[in-house]
Amino acid sequence: MSAELAPLAVIADVENAWRQLNTDEQTQARHLLLLASSLVRTEVAGVDARLASGELDVDVATAVVVAMTVRGLRNPDGARQRSETVGPFTTSAAYTDAVSQLSLLPAERRVLAAPTGRLAGLGTIRVTPGMAP
Repeated sequence: MSAELAPLAVIADVENAWRQLNTDEQTQARHLLLLASSLVRTEVAGVDARLASGELDVDVATAVVVAMTVRGLRNPDGARQRSETVGPFTTSAAYTDAVSQLSLLPAERRVLAAPTGRLAGLGTIRVTPGMAP
């Protein structure tokens, strides 16, 4: 059996991007970070090799895994719907379940699949003297 790969993000990354976590949330976040990292590695070919070669920016992979983890932490019970009634007023909200929150969003998949320097279709424009007013 092969050794478990390290997650692509750590608790400090989640806290820096979102907020401080209590002890229970840190435990849940560790599990979600491992799961999110595993999903990224499964769904995007060659992530670790591209990270090692510099073709994929470590910060990009970390940001995607953190975003996936935060989605899971925001809805830890996987609630699908909530309703509250106060007097004659009722409010309701629908949520997706926690497992689907740990799937890669299409934009996240595109960012991870793009070569470094070509994210979101951005490129370089050369400016030569004489082009400025």
